[in-house]
Amino acid sequence: YSCTWLMECHGSWHHLKAVLPEALLERLLKEESKEDDDFTMDLFGEDESSDAMRSEAVDDLLKSVDKRLSVHHLPNRYRSPTWCFVKEVAGMRIPLVLGCSKQGHGDVIWASAEFAAAVLINNELKGLPPWHSTRVLEVGAGLALPSAVALRLGAKVVATDVPDHERLLAMSASLAVNLQIAQSKSVSVLPHVWGEDCGTLCQDGKFDLILCNDCLYIPDLHRPLLKSISGSLAASGMALICFSFHRTAPESAILGFFDLAKELGLQVKDFGQRQLPPRCSNMDSARSYVWAAKCRDLHRGSLQKFSTSELATSDTSDTPEGTSRYQNPSLLGR
Repeated sequence: YSCTWLMECHGSWHHLKAVLPEALLERLLKEESKEDDDFTMDLFGEDESSDAMRSEAVDDLLKSVDKRLSVHHLPNRYRSPTWCFVKEVAGMRIPLVLGCSKQGHGDVIWASAEFAAAVLINNELKGLPPWHSTRVLEVGAGLALPSAVALRLGAKVVATDVPDHERLLAMSASLAVNLQIAQSKSVSVLPHVWGEDCGTLCQDGKFDLILCNDCLYIPDLHRPLLKSISGSLAASGMALICFSFHRTAPESAILGFFDLAKELGLQVKDFGQRQLPPRCSNMDSARSYVWAAKCRDLHRGSLQKFSTSELATSDTSDTPEGTSRYQNPSLLGR
């Protein structure tokens, strides 16, 4: 199939050309057309009345965010409330598209991503350039909520995740919609496997801010993740690491990430903690309790291995408002 034919069949995929390189978009659509059981139904529109009602509902939803938005900014596949929804964070309403990838757990909004998005909206990170001059990379972006927020604020954004067509197409659709009302017009979605060469990610320069949300739950991936972070971080940049404990490994193993950060020459500073509402009523609240830390290049200062007493007296000038910092300092000062 040609890329043009595939875009015509699926409807309005052309908006994704502003987010995805054309060769990558063509490859993702080919994978989509081969594997999607609903492709034929999408193509021929077997239930046109229901499709029209769903499209109208999404159109109303998008216009409630901004009158400039329209359902026609979305590919046909996502023109349904099943796929498209609006997330409100710190007063900003962000339209997003759900994915259905079979890889990982990136097709939902985890608490750490919501925490990071609020930090950006409330301008709680000190030491960054003005947004219009800030280059932002999100690794393991999933639904890319923080990337969408950074784009809306005016940053130049690159969002990455595993090379899975479902994940990347949904993420691209989310960012393409937000691009219509963003202060920045610079955004791209790229596949990236942690630990691989970062040359493609950094072809326009390294990043002032790297966002890493809920990516620590598999300790075996810490080293390749840190290789990608350190390989993409500008000399004066920072990485915001937000995570929760999901009982996938002992807490000490999850926190081992920061010991590896020291080995790679990064300095770590605690950024606070916050309890967010659980995603569902039967979820352990610990899984939505967010811990955050900032990582910078070693030349800006040596890594601190915090003790309980150091945590009690650490600088709190850039602690997120409303954060109860050091409620359990032994987790970072183990």
